[in-house]
Amino acid sequence: MASMIIETSGRVRNAYPAPENHPSFSLEELQEAVGGYIERVVLPDGRPMYINEEGRCKGLPVNFLATKLAGIMIVGDVLIIDTALNPEE
Repeated sequence: MASMIIETSGRVRNAYPAPENHPSFSLEELQEAVGGYIERVVLPDGRPMYINEEGRCKGLPVNFLATKLAGIMIVGDVLIIDTALNPEE
């Protein structure tokens, strides 16, 4: 399973850390993926999901797929990390 970005539009795309950061994503890469400061949410299966910390304050749209996966309301684009790529997670 690859790390993935889930956009509020429902589009899902694979995500990979820059070669110089592999196997982990840098803070800047995480922030770029979610469009701002990050907050970590742990999914029921144990994978970390990074969301925009200020998403609700900014009025970002609900991310219905991410909400379904997390079991709580999630807004904005998210990055779900494949823990096989980031074993320290």
